[in-house]
Amino acid sequence: MGKMLTDYVNHEGARIMGYKEITDTELLKLHKSRVYFNSWVLEKAFSYYPKFARSKELLNYFPLEDQERISKYPSIPHKTLLSQILVAIRDPDGMMHKTDKAYRKWAEIFMKKCESFDQTDLETLSNMELASLYEDIETSGIKHYQLIRYGMVSHSIATNLMIKSWLVKWLDDNDGSLYAGLISGLDDNKTVEMNIRFSDLAKILRETPDLLAKMNSINDLSSLNESDIDELISSNSEFKKEFDLFITDYGHRSNTREILYPRWREDKAYVLEVIKLLSFSDLDLRKKELESREHRLKTEKEVFHRIKKQKGGFFKAKIFGVVLNLAQTYLTFRENQRFYLDHLLFRQRLMLQEMGRRLLIKNIVDKTEDVFFLYEKELFNFFNVNTSRAELNENIPSLQDKILKRKKEFYRYRSSLPPKFLKNGIEFDDTVMEYGKNVIYGAAASPGIFHGVARVVESIEELSQLEDNEILITSNTDPAWTAVFSKVGGLITETGGILSHGAVISREYRIPAVTAVKGATEIFKTGEKLVVDGNEGVVYKEW
Repeated sequence: MGKMLTDYVNHEGARIMGYKEITDTELLKLHKSRVYFNSWVLEKAFSYYPKFARSKELLNYFPLEDQERISKYPSIPHKTLLSQILVAIRDPDGMMHKTDKAYRKWAEIFMKKCESFDQTDLETLSNMELASLYEDIETSGIKHYQLIRYGMVSHSIATNLMIKSWLVKWLDDNDGSLYAGLISGLDDNKTVEMNIRFSDLAKILRETPDLLAKMNSINDLSSLNESDIDELISSNSEFKKEFDLFITDYGHRSNTREILYPRWREDKAYVLEVIKLLSFSDLDLRKKELESREHRLKTEKEVFHRIKKQKGGFFKAKIFGVVLNLAQTYLTFRENQRFYLDHLLFRQRLMLQEMGRRLLIKNIVDKTEDVFFLYEKELFNFFNVNTSRAELNENIPSLQDKILKRKKEFYRYRSSLPPKFLKNGIEFDDTVMEYGKNVIYGAAASPGIFHGVARVVESIEELSQLEDNEILITSNTDPAWTAVFSKVGGLITETGGILSHGAVISREYRIPAVTAVKGATEIFKTGEKLVVDGNEGVVYKEW
């Protein structure tokens, strides 16, 4: 992903839009197995944004000490306008009214390629054929990156900031409740659809006492292999059918983008664990989603009615309607691009595993997973017919040392939340309490303001302690936590952003949420009174 983000999101995108300062600048830096973005590149790109778009959500990408300076950059509207003209000329798919349509067209074509890929027995391919297939899949995925550089980086941000700004200016929506209503219950959201399917499976399990009893009798579902799982769920044909369909549709997904870790098709026990947990709640996400959709339509009707009553209301309503449609489109775009990215990563993972298997047979690596600790060039040297065998053999010992070093670093830091910033090789965070104001800064993930009592939860097992309308504070969430969202009044997580599962579900259920609050589970204590401001990405302690 790093190469694609650098080459196509940063460098190619900057050249198309005329951002000459950042066309060849290094975008990413690997530090302690974590990838950091070059804030200088982000700052230069940020300078092209008009002042109204320099929101707190965007400024949070920079250290607090730099935010005021960056927010005061003089506007350069002529350069911003020129960049859009250049996009229209050089890359028409990047135009706001075209990007989503172009992405859907690409996704349809790419899924057909995935279907063809899935019919291929990778073990029967020669080294050259395997390398060629990898290049073909990777090349097919380039369009994904070429489109998200617009859909995620500019279209979604610009349209939603405009909507938020107009709602505050025209309708005094200072608490963000109208905005939250307008962006929930959107159609064709792959993440929401997936969670509904989880909920449907949980409902079947809940209504099948015998199967549920069997699952509850197993202390550790993760100890089951695929044949054990198949035998377990075969006792209920309806559950098995829906479970198999779920794996077919969502088995390429995982709770992490890190390609080292297995996808759900490889780890069906994890999916069973999620379903089992959800079965303890009678939450019906299908019904919830219908309620969210009805609330959105009601909010839209109210908003347009109020806008039309204002001076120049007819014109305002027309413009608002156009931008709102785009804002909703690109919020869904942000979710759905992850769905298709997971398809891409899953196929790449399968090919890398096959390459690792072949290197293991030749004693080049100690484990198949070692392949994930090689740089692409290092790996493909072994699958390039033009590479000298003698040269490769000579470099194997040093390569094995590099793998060992990288693995040690990765596993040392994998369970720790990395510092947010890196400057001159020194890590630092600025997400700390300002003792005079009792304020903690994070990222605005779901709008609204909620006053309530904190409940710190560090594991799934502790979820049963959560009381109605408490503020859930945890490291992060995944679909297994969805069962409690009907009870939650607010959400604070240590990781994640607007694309995280917690943010998505919070928006759907209109729960104020602040993410990326470093050390939240240590800073806050159960029972404390807090204010979660999902509009500004801030948490206040009440005294």
